[in-house]
Amino acid sequence: MENFFTQNKKKIIIALSILIVLIIAIGAYIFWTLQENTTHVEKTDQIGISVNVACEGWNAETSTPIALAIYEGDVKDTLLSTDENVEAPTPINEISLNAGEDTKLEDIVDAGTYTLSIVGSPVLEDGTIFNVPDPQVVEYDGENGQIVKFELTKKDASEVTEADIAAATAAATAVGADTNKVTNATNNTRSQASNAQGGSISQGQSTAQSKPSGGNSSSSGNNSGNSGNSGNSGNSGNSGGNSGSSHTHSWVEQTKTVNHPAEYKTVHHDAVTEEVVMCECGLQNPGRDHVVSNKHTTSVKTIVVEAAYDEQVLVKDAWTETVVTGYKCSGCGATK
Repeated sequence: MENFFTQNKKKIIIALSILIVLIIAIGAYIFWTLQENTTHVEKTDQIGISVNVACEGWNAETSTPIALAIYEGDVKDTLLSTDENVEAPTPINEISLNAGEDTKLEDIVDAGTYTLSIVGSPVLEDGTIFNVPDPQVVEYDGENGQIVKFELTKKDASEVTEADIAAATAAATAVGADTNKVTNATNNTRSQASNAQGGSISQGQSTAQSKPSGGNSSSSGNNSGNSGNSGNSGNSGNSGGNSGSSHTHSWVEQTKTVNHPAEYKTVHHDAVTEEVVMCECGLQNPGRDHVVSNKHTTSVKTIVVEAAYDEQVLVKDAWTETVVTGYKCSGCGATK
């Protein structure tokens, strides 16, 4: 046996090395599979796309909102980019969700490709923050419904970064969260992270997913239920983590030109008639001498001088009109 190990020592070492590599590869595969499983799509009998977010400990009264951005097309790679020069695409809408509820996305009606992204992390009252799952790309055929399920996992305080806190602040304010609630929650997050990291919080790295729409330094989305919100907005681009910075919206009218065609009405003209004396020989209005000398008879007949007709009469010339479609903040891009 000893001679066997001595003679095959090299082969045994190679075999053990291959086995170790396989074990590591399998472990990595299982790890990443579990990570990917934080987002999955299920079919449903209902028409449309719905979203359900699992978030342990989340409470509508005390936690900051769960913000979801809806994009047209497949923009997943763009949202995950860490390149500072990459701007976040503009979403169709940004809405707030309640954890554990199926929320139908009214903005997705037509068939096509869409990307759904949890923007920033909700924050619990005690400051707990969550890992943000990757965006989910969905193909909608306009008929068969789907439920996209996101699962948010708690992030250890030792791993929380200023970029995480800034993104969470911007996401919450973008969908109209109460400023005091956001400030209190993120202050608790910062306190936990600072204690866990020895007094200095890691700056971290932002992705396009955590930036406000259009890559601006303040939140740009708005909750359809809070379109009139003109309160404070968090600063997601501030790596120093100044989550309490304020922003006052500067609303600019958004307009479009509507072309109106000319307007006409139909006017009917009756036929024009005339009564004439007809001689039996066909002569109209014959003289007395003609009738007497030729011993002809006459009669009175009605003839059409001008036939009846319809006329299109211009009532109003064609014109253009400028219509206000909404308002957009010139500073952060929020709309109402």
